[in-house]
Amino acid sequence: GAPTSPPHPVTTSPTRAEVSSSDTVTFELAAKADGWVALGVNSESKMQGSQAMGCQRAADTASAAINVKNTANAASGRANQPVNRDDLQAGLTLLSSSYADGLLRCRFSRKFAASLPLEKSLGPSVKHFYLIAVNTMGSGVAPATSPFLFKHNLTPVKLPLLSVSDKMDIGAALPTTQPPTSPPTTHATSPTPPPSPTPSASPVVDIDLAPCGVTLGCYRSPPGCQKVADCDAVMTQEANVEDETVIFSLSYKSDGWVALGLNSEPQMAGTQAMGCQRASSPGSHVNVKNTANDPNQYGNGPVDSDNLQTGLTLLAAAYQDGRISCQFRRSFNTSHSKEKALGPDQLYHYIIAMNTKANSAAPATSPLIYKHDVPPTILDDAYSVTDLMNVGSGSVVDLEDCGTVKGCAFYPAGCSGFSCDYVYAQQTLGNHHVVIEMMARSEGWMAVAFALSHDMIGGDVVACQLSDDSGVYAKKLHNSANNSMLDDPSDPTRGLYNITTASENGFIYCRLTRSLDGHHGMNLRNPYYLQFGMSESGVAPYDTGLIRPHDHNPVVTDRMYNYSDVFNLVINNTNTELKIDLSTCGTSKGCFRLPATCMSDCTFIFTQEVVEEGFVDLELFTANAGWVAVGFNRVQRMTGTDVVACQNYHSNVTAKSLHNQGYTNQRKAADIAVNLTKVQTYFNGHITCKVRRPIVLTGQYDMDLSQPYYVIVAMADNSGQASWNMSLTHKHSRIPVVSNRKMVASDTINFGAAASRTGFLKAHGSVMVFTWIGLSAVGIVLPINFKTRTFRDLTTWFKLHRGIMVSVWVLTIVGVGLPLLYSTSMELTTHIKLGITTASLCFVQPFIALIRPHPGEPRRRAWNLVHGVIGISTQTMAFVTMWFGYNKQFASIVCTTKVVSDILLAGIGINVFFILLAFVMRMLDEAGCCRETIDLTEPSSATNEKSPLMDENPTSDSTTVPHTGKSNVGVTEFRVGEHRAGKLSLFLIHACLAIAIAVFLVAMVTSEHEDASGSC
Repeated sequence: GAPTSPPHPVTTSPTRAEVSSSDTVTFELAAKADGWVALGVNSESKMQGSQAMGCQRAADTASAAINVKNTANAASGRANQPVNRDDLQAGLTLLSSSYADGLLRCRFSRKFAASLPLEKSLGPSVKHFYLIAVNTMGSGVAPATSPFLFKHNLTPVKLPLLSVSDKMDIGAALPTTQPPTSPPTTHATSPTPPPSPTPSASPVVDIDLAPCGVTLGCYRSPPGCQKVADCDAVMTQEANVEDETVIFSLSYKSDGWVALGLNSEPQMAGTQAMGCQRASSPGSHVNVKNTANDPNQYGNGPVDSDNLQTGLTLLAAAYQDGRISCQFRRSFNTSHSKEKALGPDQLYHYIIAMNTKANSAAPATSPLIYKHDVPPTILDDAYSVTDLMNVGSGSVVDLEDCGTVKGCAFYPAGCSGFSCDYVYAQQTLGNHHVVIEMMARSEGWMAVAFALSHDMIGGDVVACQLSDDSGVYAKKLHNSANNSMLDDPSDPTRGLYNITTASENGFIYCRLTRSLDGHHGMNLRNPYYLQFGMSESGVAPYDTGLIRPHDHNPVVTDRMYNYSDVFNLVINNTNTELKIDLSTCGTSKGCFRLPATCMSDCTFIFTQEVVEEGFVDLELFTANAGWVAVGFNRVQRMTGTDVVACQNYHSNVTAKSLHNQGYTNQRKAADIAVNLTKVQTYFNGHITCKVRRPIVLTGQYDMDLSQPYYVIVAMADNSGQASWNMSLTHKHSRIPVVSNRKMVASDTINFGAAASRTGFLKAHGSVMVFTWIGLSAVGIVLPINFKTRTFRDLTTWFKLHRGIMVSVWVLTIVGVGLPLLYSTSMELTTHIKLGITTASLCFVQPFIALIRPHPGEPRRRAWNLVHGVIGISTQTMAFVTMWFGYNKQFASIVCTTKVVSDILLAGIGINVFFILLAFVMRMLDEAGCCRETIDLTEPSSATNEKSPLMDENPTSDSTTVPHTGKSNVGVTEFRVGEHRAGKLSLFLIHACLAIAIAVFLVAMVTSEHEDASGSC
């Protein structure tokens, strides 16, 4: 407005600025205040770091003197200091000042240029936020040599960016009433000694939240709740400086007790706790209690053992609808040695604690004997009973001060509130504590670990977890080799204070205070890496650790931080869209892809690029949904391969550092992503990931990528999913692709796939399946079913048996040789060991046959037993060998995996069935079942009917007619096995089924092929 000369009476409280000359500005302040009024200018809309210019009544109020002061607020905390310690008016020229009828006014001028280090430069082109602060209390006076010692008791008014030449005309709803000089009439006014433990106060508790921040100091959760019934927790204070008393009001959703603690340190030990507790007798009776916590432990005892209400005057208390509420008055002065002295100069951390369970009720003569079952809330700042704070606990992390006042890490970039998926924030609290806030879009848990390395093991963990009772709990843990364990199962929050938790809109939220010292974990005064993890599921009881591993790779900061560092980090969202740039293939990066020249619609992609000395960036893509992996090996084989894999699990992709031992995939270390940094992953039905790996590693299972190596790429379909802490438990669902040449990490070429030699393996499998499914089992059944007589000449069954088994012998030798054409260096897997044993037994059988004794000789029975046992054992081992071979090795080189597996199992099952059936029928024959005695002197048509598998010469090892080398003329009778036609029918059915299954399997495996994209 226009310049004015001497001050004149006003009825409002204006703040004015006018440019008096080319380099000077005149400010005028007026406020209804008995203490002080000040104007702050700052580049940010906050009190910290502002220059505060104003006027304050002198401590000698009788003189009505007004002092102008030029001060500055500390960049953090609440300290106010003079710009010039020798002259608090330095830089300002007082023009006029007055104090009358509760109105404080002053007018002063200042040069544009900053004359002192803590001053802000002003001018027409210099913009600052204007902040108007007031202390209306008579106790806010101070000597001329002192800065603004007493904090504002009204919420500062923050104006927009302005320069001193702006002719604005704006206003704000400043409170115009001073705090009452006496308690409300609804409250008892007499500071008489406390009544007996049985209160006579009204059960009605009326807590009005409208004056919060104006005439009441308030804490409420959630912040901004307007009615007590809508709030989870409420604490208010209303001080009367004249009477030196304060009225506290408490209300909480609880069936047990609620208390307000005051302590110079943000901790429970040593706290004075004043609160209300339900009586143990039935009903809604509530007792007020004045207690104190032991300075060295968690025990709670009365301030006065003879009277638990000593020092407090109960005004009202009630328990209704699951809520405890009470109001009580306390004098500033202490009535007992265990009480805390109160007053404008006494600052304490306010601690709100409660036990919500009904079984925590207690008699009027008992202190708060049951510990809180919900983590206490400790307000960040220290307050006095005259402070009119208006604070609360919410469920959203405020990112406004990130990078200036507190350190923050979050994703995605540019998010705020519920648009963020993950937020971590840290801010110092005094010299001994740090305040931590965490928020994540999760219905499981989120955690931050403080670690001395990138390794997860040994990390000191703070977690926020949803419980199976739908509550959210903060927990203090440490990382072991396999999971996160509670530091103290009996007290999961040990070492954590000021805990506030919430679950809202699909988010979990925790706010807590942690000691910097290492009393309960890592000393955060030392530098640490931050590790961020979360799981979108995995609820657990309050007293258990993180029983479910994280769904994503934990994100680890690139450098170490300190507890006092302020930062603004964007964490890589593990499912942010990630694309592989193929335009630089052959120039700045080496690429391996299928088809070889694809730019889109690729089956797989692998790239390598050295972007930082000593490190190589690896990119992987697969159109499959299970996993994709790249292996590095000196030879073109899987065993001994150093593996980097990216695996999907419920649409979350994890990078893993693994190695192959034989055909088994294993993790290298407890940290499954050991040596992998800069992890980025993406899943949209396909898998894409990017990791950074040191080029040179010297671990037992690590490959030095500065030396030539082959690249092997493998992948699996959706059945290959596995959680974060597991290796690749499911085998690749298609043939691994091997590079056609060796390379090193710095190579920037397009390399192709080596010619596949898997045809030899398919030929091996086909020969063995036809041999042992289609032929061998059929040959075994022949002697079991049809060797029922002995003949001087070779019988039909024997000729068939011999022909079939010689074929088996020859084909087995051929089948064993085929894998050697694929590779001459193969690890001795279970399949190979069993195969060698089976082939060896098969190989000796013909030589055993050459030493067969004649029928009737003494050693014939022993030979029959040895030959039969070896034959049956060989066949059994062949079945087992085929099953191991297919499932452990062969399945990876065929496309129709499930079909082939089912048919192979059916072929084995059919053969086992018919072999067992033949044994049963043979035993029935031996037992005399289904036989008849026939007179040989009267041949019948039944005995003369010939089967192509039965000769007419009637002798057998099992008949009563011995072999004499002559025809059995004169033998009058012998026993004949019945159902010859039935046996023949079963044999033919068995032979047809076995051979058909074998031929079908061979045809299926050998006829399939892959197109240019690798699809079947």
